[in-house]
Amino acid sequence: MGSCVSRSPATSAGSGRAVATAKVVGLDGSMTQYTAPVTACDVLVDNKRRQGASVFLCSSDELRFDVPPRALADEEALQPGWLYFVLPMSLRVVS
Repeated sequence: MGSCVSRSPATSAGSGRAVATAKVVGLDGSMTQYTAPVTACDVLVDNKRRQGASVFLCSSDELRFDVPPRALADEEALQPGWLYFVLPMSLRVVS
């Protein structure tokens, strides 16, 4: 349905060992990896700078067919090894 570009895993400075990263899929399908600590706000500021869109961040574990996705709070820390999606605000339902 779409293409995905992935970058090589982050490595620890000088050690050559892979570091667990949080992976974020952008609106354009590109994947960016972030090393801890990083918050949802950090990712969204970076994404808005590149995309210029009104967006929110959600965890792949919370995507369902029958309910709208929950937006991560700005101060919420991303978990290494987890996958996140940047989604347009039009998908977010405010109750």
